[in-house]
Amino acid sequence: MTASTLFCWIGAVVDALAVFVLLSPALARQVLGVADVPETPALDYAMRTAAALMLGWTVLLVWAARHPPVQRAVIGFTLVPVVAGLMLTELLALRAGFVTLANVGPMLAMQGALLGFGAWCLLRATARA
Repeated sequence: MTASTLFCWIGAVVDALAVFVLLSPALARQVLGVADVPETPALDYAMRTAAALMLGWTVLLVWAARHPPVQRAVIGFTLVPVVAGLMLTELLALRAGFVTLANVGPMLAMQGALLGFGAWCLLRATARA
């Protein structure tokens, strides 16, 4: 298995776990440390929308894992805007005081690792092309 294929599978698993969390607003609020935020129809709508998009990206990564010619493009799109965008969103929420570093720190660390590993995979795939 190539590093690019491994990245796609890791990304798919991480995204699938995120779908599971997003489909449970109570669990998501607990994971983010914002359990005091009331569950509202607007929150449910936003989280289900995010879950649908995350599920779509999960399927895309599984497809890319099975089709090496597209991996370089899919990894690039996964890194920016997806992973970098999620990290920026969490940093903005942290800066606004909505979440704490204790809660988003592990996610930021995981996303940072994915960003680094993905960038390395992308550089390797580009050098081979």
